[in-house]
Amino acid sequence: MAGGVAPLDANGALSGQKIVNGTLNGTDVSRAMFQSGLAGSSQRYLSDKFVETIDVKDAGALGDGVSDDTAAINAAIAQVNARLAAGTGTALFLPPGAYSVGVLNPVIVPQGTTFGLFGSPGGTTIRERVAATTPILVQERKVGSQGGYYQITVRDLTVQLMSTTTGGNGVEIDGTPVSQGGGTLQPTVENVSCINNGAASAFWMSCVKVADAEHISVRRINDIAAGIGNGDPSQGTAVSIYTTPDAATANFSVDHHISDVTITGGFAAVRSDNHVEGLQIDHVTAVGSTYGLYAPAWMLSGGKYGVNYLTLTGSHLNTKVAGVYCEACASAKFSNDLMFADAPVAFASNAALPIDLSVFASGNTYAWAGIWCPNCASTSSSGDEFFGFKRGGQSSTAFRLSAVDLGAGVPALIGPTVIAGDMIQAMSSGPLQIDGAYQRVSIIGNTMKDTTVGLSQFAGSHAVMTGNVQDDAVADFGVQAGNAVVKQPLTLSGALTGTSATFSTNIVAQNAILPGAVILKDTNANTSLTLTGTGGALVVAGGLQAQAVTLTSNAGIVMPKMNNQQPVLQTGGDGRLNISTGASIRGDLGVGGLLQLASYTVSTLPGSCTAGQMVYVSDGRKNGEASGSGSGVPAICTLAAKGGSAVWSVVATGTTSVAN
Repeated sequence: MAGGVAPLDANGALSGQKIVNGTLNGTDVSRAMFQSGLAGSSQRYLSDKFVETIDVKDAGALGDGVSDDTAAINAAIAQVNARLAAGTGTALFLPPGAYSVGVLNPVIVPQGTTFGLFGSPGGTTIRERVAATTPILVQERKVGSQGGYYQITVRDLTVQLMSTTTGGNGVEIDGTPVSQGGGTLQPTVENVSCINNGAASAFWMSCVKVADAEHISVRRINDIAAGIGNGDPSQGTAVSIYTTPDAATANFSVDHHISDVTITGGFAAVRSDNHVEGLQIDHVTAVGSTYGLYAPAWMLSGGKYGVNYLTLTGSHLNTKVAGVYCEACASAKFSNDLMFADAPVAFASNAALPIDLSVFASGNTYAWAGIWCPNCASTSSSGDEFFGFKRGGQSSTAFRLSAVDLGAGVPALIGPTVIAGDMIQAMSSGPLQIDGAYQRVSIIGNTMKDTTVGLSQFAGSHAVMTGNVQDDAVADFGVQAGNAVVKQPLTLSGALTGTSATFSTNIVAQNAILPGAVILKDTNANTSLTLTGTGGALVVAGGLQAQAVTLTSNAGIVMPKMNNQQPVLQTGGDGRLNISTGASIRGDLGVGGLLQLASYTVSTLPGSCTAGQMVYVSDGRKNGEASGSGSGVPAICTLAAKGGSAVWSVVATGTTSVAN
C-alpha cells in the first residue's frame, strides 16, 4: 500500500479490506462516490448510502437460529434511536434468517420522525425466548406541542414464541394519547405472522397491537396455533387496537383499516377497546375463536363509548360465542359475511363474556349470536349468512340486539336497525333476538330455515317486516307457517300467511297497520285470527280472510278503502265472526254482502256500525219467534228514522225487527 491507498487484487478490486466508520486503512473514504450500476442511476456519497438503512447483520447478528443475537440487534436499535433522536428518519433491516433473541430494547420514535422496520418476505423470523416479552416494540415520544402526522411501518416478519409462558405481543406500536399531546402517529403493519408455542400452551397476547394512533392500517396478519376459544383473552388475538380512556372523552382514534387477517383458535381475530371513530374490517377468517370481532366499550357517567362507524364485510367467522360482539356501537354495517356457531368449550374462570350472556342463554350454559350488540344504534346487516346448528345446551340466534345497563343506564333510544337479505339457518332460539327498547326496526327479504318459531324476545316498536321467507313459506312476521305471536305494532306491505295468528294486547293497543291482505289458510280449513286488546285496533286495508275471527277485550278491526276499493272480511263456509262485548268492526265496508260470514254471534251487538254493512246473525229472530230464540237471519246496518244514527236491524220474511 502506498500513500494510504489499499492495494488492488489481480482483478483490480479491493480484496480483504474493511471500511470501518467511513475509513479504509486510515484513509477517510466516506466522501467516495457510490453508483448502483442500474440504468439511469446517479452517484451518491458512500456516507449517505451507509446511513439509509441499518442492517442488524452489520451489527453482528448471525440469524442462524442458534446463536444469541440479542446484543447485536440491540446495538443496531441503539444506532436507529440515535438517528431518530437527531430528527433523521431511518429504517432497520433484518435480512433473511432466524434471529434468536431475549429482551430487545424498544425503538423510540420522536413525533414527526418516520421509521420503518423491514424483514425479508417469508424469510425473516424472530424467535423470542424470554417469557412475557414483546420483541418488536416501537414507542412514540412526545416532542413539544402536537406536531403533524408521521408514519411508522413494520412489515415482512415472522415472530415465533419459544417461551413456555403466555405473554407479550409479537409486534407492538404505542402512540401517545390525544389528551397528552398525541394523535398524530399513523402506523402500517403488514405481512406479519405470529407462531404460538401451542405445545407448551403459551401464546402471544396479540400478534399485532397498536395503541393510541390514527389511521391505523393492518394487512395480511396470520396468527398461527393460538389457544382454545374458552373466552380467556390470554389465548391470543390476531390484531388489537387500544385507545386509552379518559374522563374528558378527549381520547379516541380515527379511521382504521384491518384486512386479510387469519387466526386459528384464540380469543379474537380483531379486538378494539374503547372509543374508536371509524373502523373498516374486511376479509377476516377466524376458526374456533371465541369471537371474530370483540369490541368492549368504556363507561363514563354520561354513557358508554365504543366503536362508531364500523363496517365488516367479506369475512368468515366460525366462533364459539359471537361472530361480532360490539358494545354501544353506532352506525355499524355488516355485509356479505359467513358466520357459524362453533361447538362451545368450558369457559375459563377469567373469560371475557357478553354482559347479558345469562339472559340470552336462558337456562343453557352457552349462547352464540352471529352479531351480538348491546345498546347499539343504527345497525344494519345485508347479504350475511348465519348458521346456528341448534346444539343442545347452546342458545343461538343470528342477531342479538339487547338493551342492558352497561354501567351508565340503558339509553332512551336505540336503533334504527335494518336486517335485509340475510340467510339464517338452524337457530335454537329463533332467527332474531331483539329487545323491546329497539325502535324503528326493519326486517325485510330474509330467508330463514330450520329455526324455532317466532321472533324470540322481539318486542320492538315501529317495526316493518315484509317479504321474509321461512321454510319455503312467506312469513312477514319472521315466522314459519304456524302460530304467529306478535307483540309490537307492525307495518306490512304484503300478505301475511299462516295457519293462525294471535295478536297480543300490545299490538292491538298500539294500532297495527297492514296495507296488504291478511290471509289465513291451511289444508284443514280451520284457521283463526284472534285479537285481544284494550281499545286499539288492527287496521287491514287489503281485506281479511279466515275460517273464524274472534274479537275480545274491546279489540277492533278497522278496514278502510284502499285505492278506492272496498275491503272484504270473509270467513269460511262454516266459519264465525265472534265479537265480544265492546269489540267492533268499523271502516268503509260497503253494501251487498262485503261482510261474508257463515255465522255471526254477538253477546252484545257493536254500539255503532256503518250503513249498508250486512252480516248473518245466528241469534236474530224471524217474525213470530220469541225473544232470545232466534234461528238466524241476515242483518243490515241502516240509518234510524229519527236521529240519523246507524243501527243493526234484522230482515225477516218481508218485515224488519231489531235484533236482540
